[in-house]
Amino acid sequence: MRPVLPLFIALLLREGHASSFTLQPEDRVVVAGHPVTLSCAVAGYHGIVLWTKDGLGLGVEKQLPGFPRYSIVGDHAAGEYSLRIDKAELIDDAVYECQATHAALRSQPARLTVLSKLCMCALYMPADCSILATCGCKSLLFSQDEFKGSIVNLN
Repeated sequence: MRPVLPLFIALLLREGHASSFTLQPEDRVVVAGHPVTLSCAVAGYHGIVLWTKDGLGLGVEKQLPGFPRYSIVGDHAAGEYSLRIDKAELIDDAVYECQATHAALRSQPARLTVLSKLCMCALYMPADCSILATCGCKSLLFSQDEFKGSIVNLN
């Protein structure tokens, strides 16, 4: 019976050293309404992976209860545990970590910055002295007199 205990300890130590991050989340910027994925892969690990958001545990299931736009994606058998956020919102702007709990591993923190949708507008003055305001797919044509002192919302 004695040789079993050292063998068990050796296996535990080996398992702890074999597990390491092969892919860690990195800082990302996303425009609100678009999907984003924070990558995480742990080699030699087959335990529970927990994602945190500003230090709060999100859960360990593929579809995270309480976070319907969040899911854990990837081939878990290959150690892939990436966090996908569908239709990012401003509330998703936070610091995230991937944690392999049984191996006591924590990824580097990754800052997700969510930008609100902005309307980039351009003004053109064609040769006839009218003013063309273009915002995305919307355009309005003004005479100079109509445009002076106006605030135009093209959304």
